[in-house]
Amino acid sequence: MKFNNVLSEAMIDDLKIRKVEKVVMKKYNDENVSSSEEAYEISKEYGMPLHVDMSLYYTYLKYKDFLFSDQGIDIVKEYDVFSKENEKMTRRVLLEYIEKNYVGKTIYNNDGITGLVEFWESVNVMVDEGMGPAVYVSMPVNGTYTDSDGRTFSGNDVNFGGSVNCNIIPWTTKDGKQRMGYDFIAYSEESFNDWQQNVKKNGNYDIVVTGYLSSSALPKPKNYSEDEIKRYCDRWVMIQQRIIHKAAPILLSYKDYVEEGDSIFTESTKRSGKK
Repeated sequence: MKFNNVLSEAMIDDLKIRKVEKVVMKKYNDENVSSSEEAYEISKEYGMPLHVDMSLYYTYLKYKDFLFSDQGIDIVKEYDVFSKENEKMTRRVLLEYIEKNYVGKTIYNNDGITGLVEFWESVNVMVDEGMGPAVYVSMPVNGTYTDSDGRTFSGNDVNFGGSVNCNIIPWTTKDGKQRMGYDFIAYSEESFNDWQQNVKKNGNYDIVVTGYLSSSALPKPKNYSEDEIKRYCDRWVMIQQRIIHKAAPILLSYKDYVEEGDSIFTESTKRSGKK
């Protein structure tokens, strides 16, 4: 038996959920809510945690056309936070967590290399533009560097500066697959970038390391609960640490080159073990 797509208020009253949750679910029905964004706006009216609201919303979508059994219904606890419908909301939730818990904090500090989590725009702009956090990486270097054009640089011009830019949520390829990648980009054009191209000759200029994450590296949140968001963001931070650690030998090789006073015609020997 169906109720012509109308969810009976009596049925809602019999559900084993809090009174405010019953009120919210009735409001979904009264306003014919059809998107997670609409549900989110309603949750804010009642001061309801986003995860609780989304659980109610997906429960409403699942059961709104059907008569509830005598045993009641199971509240939906898992949903696709990376769906097209939820993508902007998920980005906002993740960015707000990282802003509160990680922005301005050093997450990597080893061998003189530090990594600091930064937002270059407000959360609202980042959500609208599909942006993610960045980890600013720096390393002081003492010495002078003579580039391939014979120009000599010292001081701040030879220090390393760059950023790790890693997707916070997947992007979808043309064939429908979801992927996540990262680029570790160097800003030191006069020194490090020139060194990569003309001394290291590794085929790179401003890219230190780049790559994609495996599907198992960062399992998506099952929902918007605090535990799931924390688990996801903490693991994202751990991945940034591993990316910097992976790149550390390259940065340290550059540092040795400058601090030992080598030129483009000699080879750095400190870390190679040569004497």
